[in-house]
Amino acid sequence: MGISLTFLPGQLRNNLLIEQIIQIRLQYRVKLPDAIFASTALQVGATLVTADQELTKVTSLTVVNW
Repeated sequence: MGISLTFLPGQLRNNLLIEQIIQIRLQYRVKLPDAIFASTALQVGATLVTADQELTKVTSLTVVNW
């Protein structure tokens, strides 16, 4: 996970993001909105600041508990 999508065409980038969202949802058993947040943060290399403890399940994601 965490594929950089910066230089890919728009449709391909969207498809890869959707695939990653599905993979995170299935692998970590998180809700769809959490999978979307996690995937988006991974794609751009961001740290996610949240009070949602569910997101700490995604081990490849850097999470700061607020």
